[in-house]
Amino acid sequence: KIDASQAKAAAVKASKKRKAWWQGYMSRRTMIISGGCILAAIIFQWLYYREPEIPIHRQREAQQAFLSGNSFFEQGDIATAVMMYRSAITSNPHHADAWCNLGNALSSALQYSTERREALYAEAVRAYEAAIAVNSKHVEAHFNMGVLHHTLDNIEEAISSYEKALDLDPMHYDALSNLGSARHKQQDLDGAIDAYQRALE
Repeated sequence: KIDASQAKAAAVKASKKRKAWWQGYMSRRTMIISGGCILAAIIFQWLYYREPEIPIHRQREAQQAFLSGNSFFEQGDIATAVMMYRSAITSNPHHADAWCNLGNALSSALQYSTERREALYAEAVRAYEAAIAVNSKHVEAHFNMGVLHHTLDNIEEAISSYEKALDLDPMHYDALSNLGSARHKQQDLDGAIDAYQRALE
């Protein structure tokens, strides 16, 4: 036989159990809702901030302009090559090779224009940096940036660029050879010999 006090205690205990179960349910439900809100926020940010895709026809236009630029560059028509590379970049700003070759063309123009030497140098650096921004593993952009710095006797910057190229392609012969030359200019004979030996391996 259960007296009144025992019945009351049992009722209180059952009430606590129901309360604990309800709180647990609400806690799980809150976690699910919170997780869903976080996921929705991440998806929204990705959709809102992602770079818009370049339409296929613009990619084709960019590639055609890029190839035309290469042809003019090979023929020694630097001005037209620069124009075509810029046209390629306008159609597709993510064309890393067009940025790199624009840098090459501008670097080549340095020898023909002493008056605009500094401006051409700065613009070529920006072109190489843009190529690397699009593709951080663009070996030739790092290497050619080194050549540009080397040409203007900015040896520290040249070495840095050569080393970045070599991080991506340890057997890049021209980068190793030029690194040896740059280190030799710094009177770092051990470093120069090491680079030359690696180039000959």
